[in-house]
Amino acid sequence: NIISARQYGYSFGIVVPGPADHNMTIVQSGDSNNILFAEQSNGVGNTMTITQSGDDNQIINASQVGYPSTGDTLSILQSGNSNYVSRAGTSFTAGATIDITQGGDNNRIDNAYAFGYQAPGAAIIIQQSGDNNFVNDAGVAYSAYSEVNITQSGNNNDVNSANIDRNYGIPQGSSITIVQSGDDNDVESAFVYESDNSSVNITQSGSRNTVDGGYVTYADGGTVTFLQSGDDNYGYARANTSNGGSMSVTQSGNDNFAGGSQYYSDNAVFVIDQIGDENTARFSDQYDSDNSVLTITQIGTNGNANGDQTESADSNLTITQSGEFGFARVRQGDNGLLSGANTANVTQGGFSDYVSIEQFGYTNSSTVVQDVGGQFNRATLYQTGDNLISNVTQSGDNQTALVTQTGMMNESVITQDGSNNSANVTQGGTGDYSSITQSGTGNTITVTQSPPVP
Repeated sequence: NIISARQYGYSFGIVVPGPADHNMTIVQSGDSNNILFAEQSNGVGNTMTITQSGDDNQIINASQVGYPSTGDTLSILQSGNSNYVSRAGTSFTAGATIDITQGGDNNRIDNAYAFGYQAPGAAIIIQQSGDNNFVNDAGVAYSAYSEVNITQSGNNNDVNSANIDRNYGIPQGSSITIVQSGDDNDVESAFVYESDNSSVNITQSGSRNTVDGGYVTYADGGTVTFLQSGDDNYGYARANTSNGGSMSVTQSGNDNFAGGSQYYSDNAVFVIDQIGDENTARFSDQYDSDNSVLTITQIGTNGNANGDQTESADSNLTITQSGEFGFARVRQGDNGLLSGANTANVTQGGFSDYVSIEQFGYTNSSTVVQDVGGQFNRATLYQTGDNLISNVTQSGDNQTALVTQTGMMNESVITQDGSNNSANVTQGGTGDYSSITQSGTGNTITVTQSPPVP
């Protein structure tokens, strides 16, 4: 069966006799049915409801066009397998709602949209229950206070793109919310562009799930939040030229990966929390993002944490690991020594932990604490610049602290409590200071201070 239906209100300022609101209801039962075209134009509070029950049904185009309008509602319900919505949406309508529900397997939505053209308050709501379902593109453009909500329950489901686009400088917040429950699900892109104070919220429960990108670009004050529970999950969030934003990835389970980046985004915050074993946090860079904060917390064994703040100043990077065999790496500043006043803080509580810190620039400081009576821990710090501070505290046996500072007026403090520990400090400038305190037996100290030759 094939249906094509259209309702008009007024066009180009000429009012067509009839009510201000339209009501269109289409019901199809059976397999391989098609709706080629269903449209409502103009009017206020238009309602379109489409119901298809069966397999291999299609909706090629269902649309509402306001010019302008208020409060239009487009509802689609498909029950069955391998059903398809090619295009469904509204234009020039304030407070529009697009609600699409699909129940079954192998269903697909290619384009669910709301173009506000400065008409606010649009909502796209998508619900899919079953396996191997797909949402290709769901988005709101030119509409403040809008939302995109997608819920998928089942396995091997995919959201290719959900987006909030261009509010033309209107600072009111819109939101993207995606919830997936099951295994092997994927969110490839959840994107906010030129829409200030907007948010991306993604929740996944299950294993082998992936969030390839929660993006915020040219959108100040935005937030991105990932929550993943299960094993072998992957989450990566990005921001570009978006000041004052905050991003977080929280994972509970084992063998998970969390990552992210913030470029040209001052006063930015990024937080990674992981609970479980064999987890990896790899923050590629807070690049040229001054006054920013990066915090990584890992609870469990064999944690791996990496954080970079390149060409950023007055920024803070903190890594906390509790568990054995932790690895932490920090890099701050730039080789040109143009940035500075950065701080790095690493705390590890276990044995056989390792931390490496590199800092470039002036007035940077590093603090490393490896305690709880661990053994065989190692801390390596390399600082280049002037007026630098390094502080290492180790508690336990067979610990190693290596500190290298190049520049002037630098300070190194090492405290070790235990036996068979080693402290090694190399300073290559004038006015440097080194203090080492060891309590225990079998410890060694090596300090080399070699000011540059005039």
